[in-house]
Amino acid sequence: MDDIKNNLDQLNIVLHTELALLRPFLLQAVKHGMCTPQHQYIVTHFDALTVDLLEGELSNCNVTALSLVRAHSPDTLLLLSSLRRENLSLSNSSLDRALRGLELELRNDAATCESRSQFGNRLINRLTRKTFNGSTGPIALNSNGKRVNYSVIVLHRNKKGFEKLGEWHSATEELALLKPSEKESPNDDTLENRTLRIAVYVEQPFVMLKENLNDSVDENDRYTGYCIELLEKIAELQKFKYILHEVKDKTYGSKMSNGKWNGLVGELMSGEADIAVTSLTISYSRSEVIDFTVPYMHLGISILYKKPAASEPNFFAFLAPLSSDVWYSTLAAYLLTSLSLWLLGLITPYERVGLVGKDAIIVPKQFNLSNSFWFIISSLMQQVRPCIITNERCIFLIYIV
Repeated sequence: MDDIKNNLDQLNIVLHTELALLRPFLLQAVKHGMCTPQHQYIVTHFDALTVDLLEGELSNCNVTALSLVRAHSPDTLLLLSSLRRENLSLSNSSLDRALRGLELELRNDAATCESRSQFGNRLINRLTRKTFNGSTGPIALNSNGKRVNYSVIVLHRNKKGFEKLGEWHSATEELALLKPSEKESPNDDTLENRTLRIAVYVEQPFVMLKENLNDSVDENDRYTGYCIELLEKIAELQKFKYILHEVKDKTYGSKMSNGKWNGLVGELMSGEADIAVTSLTISYSRSEVIDFTVPYMHLGISILYKKPAASEPNFFAFLAPLSSDVWYSTLAAYLLTSLSLWLLGLITPYERVGLVGKDAIIVPKQFNLSNSFWFIISSLMQQVRPCIITNERCIFLIYIV
C-alpha cells in the first residue's frame, strides 16, 4: 500500500480482485490516508454490492461499483420473494420423495469431460433460441452460448447507499449516463456532517499559535487569527466539522524539479488535506492544479489620517509649504545682499565712470539703495539683466550660489 501511495501517485484506482479481498484492501487504504474525496475506487466485481462498504471506517471512501442485477425490477423482487427458506425446503422434500417413489437413481458417471451428452446439442439449441427476462434484464444467448444484449449498471456510493449513475450496453458498447434530474439524490455535494482535514500556514494576523499551551490541548484549540475565526463561522453555517494541522514543511507550495508540489499545494494534491486556510496568493501555476475560493479576498495596506478641517482663505497661504525659519533666512539673505551691493557701489571708483568714445566721463550711480533692492528681487524672479559691472558681480554670484 505504501508503494501504491508513494510511487504510483494516482487518485483513480481500479480494483480487479477477489470479493473477499475487497474490504481488507479498502481498510488498508483508510489507514494510509487514501480514502479522501480526491481518491476514486472502481470495483470490477459484479457482487461488490454484497460487501458492507457503507458503515464504519469505509464511510468516506468513494467507490464506484458494477452490477448486473436490477435491484428494484419486478423480476428481481419476485425472485427474492420466492427464495424463502420454507419454499426451498418444500421443493427439496418433494423432489426427494418423487425420486424414491419412482425408484430412480442418479448415475454418478452421468457426465464426464471426455463423454458427449446425448441431448447436449438439443439442449444448447433450445437455450440459444429461448429469451426471457430475469433479475439481470433480458437474457439471450448467441450460437456460441455467449450472452448478448445485456446491460451493466454503474453505481456510485453516496451517504444513503449506492446510487445509479448510468448503464453500459453491450449492443452499442456505449455508456449512457443519467441526467442530474434523473438521479435519486441530485445534490450530494453538501458539507453537512462531514469532517474535513484543513491545513494551515502560521502567519500573523491570519493564522497564529496561541501562547502558553501544553501538549494536552486539542489541535483545533492551538490556533487563532482572522482565518480561524472565519473558518469557525463557515463551519457553523454549513454544519461540518474539521481537524486543523500545520503544513509539514511550513511552506506555501511551489513546483519542484520532479514535477511534484510541496507545501500547502502539495498536501491538497496528495489528499492529505481537504482545504487550505491561509493567506495564499493566486498564481497561474497554482490555479492549474488547485481551486481557489471565489470571490477572493484582497489584502491591501493603507495609511489613514484625519481629514483637515476647512479654513478661511489666507492671503499668505503660499508661505505654508516652507517653514518660518526658511522664510526668515531668505529675507535676511535678501537684505544683506542688497546692502552689500549698495555699499560696494559707494566704495568703488568704477561705479560712476563711463566711456564716450575715448573720453572718460562721470555717470550717475546705478546701484543706489532702491536699485540694489530691486536688482536682488529681479534675480529671484529670473528677470536680472544679462550684464552687470564687474565689482558687484562677485556679490551677486555669492548670493545666487
